[in-house]
Amino acid sequence: MRPASLIVLALVGCAAPPPCHHTLEHVGRFDGTVDGPRELAAIVRSPDEPLEVRVAAAQALAVSTRSDHDPRALLLDALGTTASEPSIQAGLTERIVAALHEDPHASTEAARVQVAAKDAAVLLAPRLDEPSRAAVRDAVMAWYLRAFAERQHLGHTRLEDALAAFGESSREALLDGLDAERGPTNLLAVVELFATAPEPWRSRAATRLVETERTLRGEAFATYMRGRLREQLSRVGEDLDDEATVYRIESALAINRRQFLEGVFAGMRRFCDDAEVADRLVAAATDDDEAEDVRVRALQALEGCARSGDVDALLELAFDGTAAARVRDYAFDRLAELDEPRIAERLWRELPDADAGPLGWRLRWRVGALLLLRVDASAIPRFFAALPDDGEYAREELTGYAERLATLGAEAQRALRDAIRSERWFVRVIALLALPLEEGASLANDTAPLRGAHWEPWATIGDVARRDPVEER
Repeated sequence: MRPASLIVLALVGCAAPPPCHHTLEHVGRFDGTVDGPRELAAIVRSPDEPLEVRVAAAQALAVSTRSDHDPRALLLDALGTTASEPSIQAGLTERIVAALHEDPHASTEAARVQVAAKDAAVLLAPRLDEPSRAAVRDAVMAWYLRAFAERQHLGHTRLEDALAAFGESSREALLDGLDAERGPTNLLAVVELFATAPEPWRSRAATRLVETERTLRGEAFATYMRGRLREQLSRVGEDLDDEATVYRIESALAINRRQFLEGVFAGMRRFCDDAEVADRLVAAATDDDEAEDVRVRALQALEGCARSGDVDALLELAFDGTAAARVRDYAFDRLAELDEPRIAERLWRELPDADAGPLGWRLRWRVGALLLLRVDASAIPRFFAALPDDGEYAREELTGYAERLATLGAEAQRALRDAIRSERWFVRVIALLALPLEEGASLANDTAPLRGAHWEPWATIGDVARRDPVEER
């Protein structure tokens, strides 16, 4: 029920003989009453009301945050199949655009008003003339992009509704979200949108990501980021000319640039089947001057998209003793996805001496495991012969070989039974681990020591032969 004071005011306003006209004052007061939204809708609907009052009532409904009514539905019903007079269209456009450009932190209500205005814009779009629709479209898309990750799910209308209402031109506006200044979180949210978009939008987004990566490396981005950092430090009273402050700014710039690049490469994961994107990922991954985290991100993003033409570059990276272990490991992952004979050829050459570098047995294990994925049982004798006699073999390395060999069928089983009698201790262990437990009974008293990491509590080959299958699982 409306407060008595408001009822009296309304009666006073309409005490004169018909026609009874409302005023702008009524619009302001109705917005806060129980049935106010319905009263406002009635004003919008009535051609007998003053036009400026109808405009104000429509504006109030467009940005109303009332939850006990559906202000946007009331507005649409009041307007009918069109947005009525040009003045009402212009008024709605003006209010919606203004609301979407306001500071959402200006008041506790400002952010909610913006969401309401966005909903109104999407719902009204089909009823607006082209200039008005273009104006609210630009305002809505700009509003989304200022905090895309957070805002894409706000309100009663979804982003997909906005794209449908405003047409293809709205996707054009959202491409601006794939730029160097949006930040990784918002950029990745826009990436997800375009990753499933129809052509040509998906290809255009892929190209835009590559352009953004180049921009991040340029001086324009550095100038922009320095400006933001200086502004932040200035607000807390820092001396911007102080040598220590300048150093902090440059350090923060480097960190931000790297984080932004990591975000771009993470986004490229969704477009790695695009040739231009794949080229950039390989180039970044194989660049010795690139930060380790960026190289890792690039190789992760290339998952499933490495091509025959990338094999040589990936092989060189995998066996580059100066590259970080994580980088080399992901290079091996990408090689594992490719069916190219020259990969196995290189692995055969590298296996005998693979443990000589800084990664030791871990690199040999990676080489051997990848090689076993590419051969059949006929290659087992050659594989055993390629393993070096000297050095140590960790438990996980020999277990990994055994698990793979156990899947190669009857011919492999015969080769493994022969291997149990090998003079080389590590070959006997591989065979023991690959064959059923009972087939290794002859080695139960083998006292040859296990040389390598992580064999505890086993100390000899006999311990492996007598292992408890339950504990092993």
